Amino acid sequence: MQNNKNNDLQEFKFFKVDVTTIDELQRFTKEAKQYFEGRGGIDHLIQTHGILNGPLSLTNEGHDRAFMLNGYSKWYITNKFLPILKESSIYICNPARSGSIDLNDVELKNSYRLPGTPGNRDGVFLDSMTKEFQERNPSKRFYHLFPGIVETDIGTNSNWNPIFVSIVKFLFKSFARTPLTFADFPVYIATQDKSGGVSMNENAKQYTPYEWIKSTENRAKLWTWNENLEKQHSK
Repeated sequence: MQNNKNNDLQEFKFFKVDVTTIDELQRFTKEAKQYFEGRGGIDHLIQTHGILNGPLSLTNEGHDRAFMLNGYSKWYITNKFLPILKESSIYICNPARSGSIDLNDVELKNSYRLPGTPGNRDGVFLDSMTKEFQERNPSKRFYHLFPGIVETDIGTNSNWNPIFVSIVKFLFKSFARTPLTFADFPVYIATQDKSGGVSMNENAKQYTPYEWIKSTENRAKLWTWNENLEKQHSK
């Protein structure tokens, strides 16, 4: 969104992209970067896209669809937008409370996917990259926010059983936030918080860093894994 100086109206620009594929990510980031470069850059980048994890589902490029959507695409977009990012970058997804990533099987293609395992992997990934982005770019601020329970269409979009989705929505409706009431939270963090490099719960309380993410070696290796995956699809 940009402010039009000529008539003080807001200018909105829509980009359509399938963030589960690297080819599409390359196209989108190139197009969007060119657009925003001519308009002074991006003040705050907030990424909310995500899906509930389930059985392994591969994209047409052969990658774990949920991981590409929840994790890798967020790193990719942030990394490509760094030259034009002025202040902050925020990921909206479930942070991990503990855990690690098998650097030999990041996408869990060769591992038994216990319930919750892929989701925790995505949380570890985003927590790690949030901290690593901060270490590499101290003049900007990076966050990973847990939204709590928000009444969205993620169940339907994740192809869950419609009856099950209806039951879950009914059970959580009394205390779930709406997307509109939650929207103030990331905007507040982006504009008012000055810490950076942290993960927060829905009450803006920071999570205590856990062992795997504390390792600079782990984070560096994961960053290299990300770069190597990009190189595999470079045109």
